[in-house]
Amino acid sequence: MKRYLLFPMFFLLSFSAHAGQYDGAWVSPTLPNEYFVVRSVGNTIAVIRLGDIYEIFLGPLNNGSAQVETFTGPVNFKANINFINEQEATLEVTDCSPLDQCDFSPSTILSFDKFF
Repeated sequence: MKRYLLFPMFFLLSFSAHAGQYDGAWVSPTLPNEYFVVRSVGNTIAVIRLGDIYEIFLGPLNNGSAQVETFTGPVNFKANINFINEQEATLEVTDCSPLDQCDFSPSTILSFDKFF
């Protein structure tokens, strides 16, 4: 099922022939068994969470910052992503509901490193 959802997401975001500066696979020490695939085209970013939970987040990207929200997934999630550089980022959870099903509560900050 996951493969069937990944293809349309990358197809929809493949209008550009080159990789964006933040595109790639990202990991967080807080989530050791998961990784996040990031793809940006123009001013739009897609983040795909792969691991125990499969979710897609979309949102605008502007000057190294993004505001993403759930496109598909079990919860309504919103977060701000700040790309420190092309290899490091932080994510701050701004909203998540229903809270009893969320991995992280609002105001949680996670760090990420790009590995590919």
